[in-house]
Amino acid sequence: MLKSKFPFRFNGTLGELLGDLEKFELAITIEGDQGGGKTRFTYQLADAFAEIGNRIAIFSLEIGSRSDLITRMKEEYM
Repeated sequence: MLKSKFPFRFNGTLGELLGDLEKFELAITIEGDQGGGKTRFTYQLADAFAEIGNRIAIFSLEIGSRSDLITRMKEEYM
């Protein structure tokens, strides 16, 4: 499979933070301290990918899908 010749960039501060990205085998992992904003950032990132027409998936090893936090993030960003 060939690498994409056309990188993309999100608008705004997310684009400034991540720079140019390519769809070829792209994976992003997020880790940090408890309460550091990992979940919110993850949902902001997923929302940005969805806005440009991508299918997204979020896998959390720490929080169950029925958590109040996850429910709020889905309602706010998805």
